Amino acid sequence: MDMRKAYPSTYLAQEDLEGHPNQERVCVIRGARMEDVDRDPTKPNKPVVYIEGESRGIVLNKTNNAMLINAFGDTSEQWAGKSFVLWWNPEVMFGADKTGGLRMKLQPSAPSVPAGSMIQPQEPGPITEGEEPQDDMPF
Repeated sequence: MDMRKAYPSTYLAQEDLEGHPNQERVCVIRGARMEDVDRDPTKPNKPVVYIEGESRGIVLNKTNNAMLINAFGDTSEQWAGKSFVLWWNPEVMFGADKTGGLRMKLQPSAPSVPAGSMIQPQEPGPITEGEEPQDDMPF
């Protein structure tokens, strides 16, 4: 029995990334809200982001919150439909202890072309006398 699952978490945790390639998971944001995530009622509420296909949220620490703000804007309403990669970083420190932690990063994407523009095909240059045409086609 996997004893890490003896007390299921209300929020996503490292164990939820197991089985995903490189312990990374592409996530699409459904929304975010402030929640009381601590048993101590004197602690302030924290932001929690919810992703598609998952009922549990991800509690945002300052690092992850800043990443989403920088990527998608200052208000959580702007985040819906945006995607990021959730991954486990074993090097995260909590105080003096190396505990590991969930981190977020943007997906690598192909360079974009401005809306409405077309990519123009390039004409091949002239072949000079004695030069063989460059043909990399496999047929």
